[in-house]
Amino acid sequence: GRTLGIMGFGRIGKMVCKKAQGLGMQVVYYDKFRASEEIEKEYNVTYMEFDEVVKNSDCITLHMPYIPENHHIINAETFRAMKDSAYLVNAARGAVVDEKSLAEALRNKTIKGAGLDVYEDEPNVSPELLALDNVTLTPHIASCTLKARMGMCREALAGITGVLEGGKPYNVVNPEVLK
Repeated sequence: GRTLGIMGFGRIGKMVCKKAQGLGMQVVYYDKFRASEEIEKEYNVTYMEFDEVVKNSDCITLHMPYIPENHHIINAETFRAMKDSAYLVNAARGAVVDEKSLAEALRNKTIKGAGLDVYEDEPNVSPELLALDNVTLTPHIASCTLKARMGMCREALAGITGVLEGGKPYNVVNPEVLK
């Protein structure tokens, strides 16, 4: 019955969407490159502008790439706009979140909690975050298995081979460059 806001609706964001819906969550999303109507219908997901996702979500999960325009896209202003009962999950890149502002928002109960497996200054974790009990901090090691790493190698090689044969890679972060 809660609303999950997904920031970054690529391959991983779509997988998170399905899992959240399996738990009975309504899903809204923001992505710089909006999905087609067909994809939105297939995933039963609603597109909203960034600020609307922030304002309407009970939990926001980040799955966007780190590019200069995403540096600290989640900041003090974002935390003030979130529900005070909301959670933030960052499984994207550390620098998309301003950790100093996050620590302040958690300390002041501006938001309820956070879960991070990436950090702004990896591998170092902010001492301010370490001191809080309303944040869960884990290492970013989900892909640290032989099977996962071999899959990553196969995916990279298939992409390289496809491009050399005149094709387009399926996992481009910015599809606009292919036009």
